[in-house]
Amino acid sequence: MLFEKQSNNTVEEYMTNWLVNTKRPILKRSSYDRVEQSLYYQIFPAIGRIKMRKLTSDDIQIMLNDLAERSSYSTTKKAYVNLKSCLDLAVLKGDIKKNPIFFYSGIIFMLQNYIFKEFL
Repeated sequence: MLFEKQSNNTVEEYMTNWLVNTKRPILKRSSYDRVEQSLYYQIFPAIGRIKMRKLTSDDIQIMLNDLAERSSYSTTKKAYVNLKSCLDLAVLKGDIKKNPIFFYSGIIFMLQNYIFKEFL
Protein backbone atom coordinates (compact mmCIF):
# COMPACT_ATOMS: atom_id res chain seq x y z
CA MET A 1 0.00 0.00 0.00
CA LEU A 2 1.44 3.35 -1.06
CA PHE A 3 0.38 5.35 2.00
CA GLU A 4 0.90 2.67 4.62
CA LYS A 5 1.98 4.13 7.95
CA GLN A 6 1.76 1.34 10.49
CA SER A 7 2.39 2.53 14.02
CA ASN A 8 5.69 1.69 15.65
CA ASN A 9 4.25 2.56 19.08
CA THR A 10 3.60 0.05 21.81
CA VAL A 11 0.01 -0.67 22.81
CA GLU A 12 0.58 1.41 25.95
CA GLU A 13 1.93 4.42 24.03
CA TYR A 14 -0.81 4.25 21.42
CA MET A 15 -3.66 3.75 23.87
CA THR A 16 -2.41 6.52 26.16
CA ASN A 17 -2.48 8.89 23.20
CA TRP A 18 -5.97 7.60 22.26
CA LEU A 19 -7.17 8.14 25.82
CA VAL A 20 -5.86 11.71 26.11
CA ASN A 21 -6.60 12.96 22.59
CA THR A 22 -9.71 11.02 21.59
CA LYS A 23 -11.56 10.02 24.74
CA ARG A 24 -10.84 12.85 27.19
CA PRO A 25 -12.63 15.55 25.14
CA ILE A 26 -15.85 13.53 24.89
CA LEU A 27 -16.13 11.75 28.24
CA LYS A 28 -17.36 12.95 31.61
CA ARG A 29 -14.62 12.97 34.22
CA SER A 30 -15.94 9.83 35.96
CA SER A 31 -16.18 7.93 32.66
CA TYR A 32 -12.68 9.05 31.70
CA ASP A 33 -11.40 7.79 35.07
CA ARG A 34 -12.99 4.36 34.50
CA VAL A 35 -11.42 4.04 31.04
CA GLU A 36 -8.05 5.13 32.43
CA GLN A 37 -8.28 2.52 35.21
CA SER A 38 -9.13 -0.18 32.67
CA LEU A 39 -6.06 0.69 30.62
CA TYR A 40 -3.60 0.99 33.51
CA TYR A 41 -4.77 -2.01 35.55
CA GLN A 42 -6.08 -4.51 32.99
CA ILE A 43 -4.71 -3.83 29.51
CA PHE A 44 -1.22 -2.36 29.96
CA PRO A 45 0.13 -4.99 32.37
CA ALA A 46 -0.88 -7.74 29.93
CA ILE A 47 -0.14 -6.33 26.47
CA GLY A 48 1.16 -2.77 26.96
CA ARG A 49 4.72 -3.49 25.84
CA ILE A 50 3.74 -5.17 22.56
CA LYS A 51 4.16 -3.07 19.42
CA MET A 52 0.81 -2.21 17.84
CA ARG A 53 1.80 -3.78 14.53
CA LYS A 54 2.82 -7.01 16.32
CA LEU A 55 -0.32 -7.38 18.48
CA THR A 56 -2.17 -10.61 17.70
CA SER A 57 -5.58 -12.02 18.45
CA ASP A 58 -3.82 -14.65 20.58
CA ASP A 59 -2.30 -11.88 22.74
CA ILE A 60 -5.76 -10.42 23.24
CA GLN A 61 -7.39 -13.78 23.94
CA ILE A 62 -4.75 -14.64 26.57
CA MET A 63 -5.30 -11.26 28.23
CA LEU A 64 -9.08 -11.74 28.26
CA ASN A 65 -8.82 -15.29 29.60
CA ASP A 66 -6.55 -14.11 32.41
CA LEU A 67 -8.86 -11.21 33.25
CA ALA A 68 -11.90 -13.50 33.23
CA GLU A 69 -10.22 -15.79 35.75
CA ARG A 70 -9.27 -13.06 38.22
CA SER A 71 -11.75 -10.23 37.61
CA SER A 72 -15.46 -9.60 37.33
CA TYR A 73 -17.44 -9.85 34.10
CA SER A 74 -17.82 -6.06 34.08
CA THR A 75 -14.08 -5.43 34.46
CA THR A 76 -13.20 -7.88 31.69
CA LYS A 77 -15.84 -6.53 29.34
CA LYS A 78 -14.69 -2.93 29.92
CA ALA A 79 -11.12 -3.89 29.01
CA TYR A 80 -12.38 -5.62 25.85
CA VAL A 81 -14.60 -2.69 24.83
CA ASN A 82 -11.84 -0.12 25.38
CA LEU A 83 -9.26 -2.14 23.47
CA LYS A 84 -11.66 -2.80 20.59
CA SER A 85 -12.61 0.87 20.36
CA CYS A 86 -8.97 1.96 20.19
CA LEU A 87 -8.03 -0.72 17.66
CA ASP A 88 -11.03 0.13 15.45
CA LEU A 89 -9.85 3.74 15.32
CA ALA A 90 -6.26 2.65 14.63
CA VAL A 91 -7.46 0.74 11.56
CA LEU A 92 -9.52 3.71 10.34
CA LYS A 93 -6.49 5.99 10.73
CA GLY A 94 -4.23 3.51 8.93
CA ASP A 95 -2.03 3.02 11.98
CA ILE A 96 -2.51 -0.76 11.81
CA LYS A 97 -3.57 -2.90 8.86
CA LYS A 98 -6.26 -4.88 10.64
CA ASN A 99 -7.88 -5.08 14.03
CA PRO A 100 -6.52 -8.28 15.63
CA ILE A 101 -9.83 -8.68 17.45
CA PHE A 102 -11.35 -9.42 14.05
CA PHE A 103 -8.68 -11.93 13.01
CA TYR A 104 -10.76 -14.82 14.34
CA SER A 105 -14.40 -15.17 13.40
CA GLY A 106 -15.02 -14.15 16.98
CA ILE A 107 -13.21 -13.44 20.21
CA ILE A 108 -14.89 -15.56 22.86
CA PHE A 109 -14.30 -15.65 26.55
CA MET A 110 -16.10 -17.24 29.47
CA LEU A 111 -17.07 -14.97 32.32
CA GLN A 112 -18.51 -16.64 35.37
CA ASN A 113 -21.65 -18.28 33.93
CA TYR A 114 -21.83 -16.06 30.87
CA ILE A 115 -20.31 -16.23 27.41
CA PHE A 116 -19.57 -12.92 25.74
CA LYS A 117 -19.14 -13.11 21.94
CA GLU A 118 -18.15 -10.53 19.41
CA PHE A 119 -18.61 -11.65 15.80
CA LEU A 120 -17.89 -9.99 12.48
